[in-house]
Amino acid sequence: MKKILELQSKLTPKNDKLGHFFWGFWYALFGVLMYVVFSWIYWIVIPTVILAASKEFWDSRGNGNVEFLDFLFTIIPSAALFLIAYMI
Repeated sequence: MKKILELQSKLTPKNDKLGHFFWGFWYALFGVLMYVVFSWIYWIVIPTVILAASKEFWDSRGNGNVEFLDFLFTIIPSAALFLIAYMI
């Protein structure tokens, strides 16, 4: 049981990554709304990618740590919703 808990702890993303995922989900929902209004599927990912890149750029100016994983965890929800919408 101890090994299972250690593995679970190791695989659980840090709070920072979960925050990026959370806000990426809200950005993706905004993108879905834009997709519904304008019927262009790429609206699902564009706002999220722009906001995630902007955040990492802001971090690069001395306001935080630049990490590719932060960018990745932010865009994962929009990528998932994009794939779902694309398959429908």
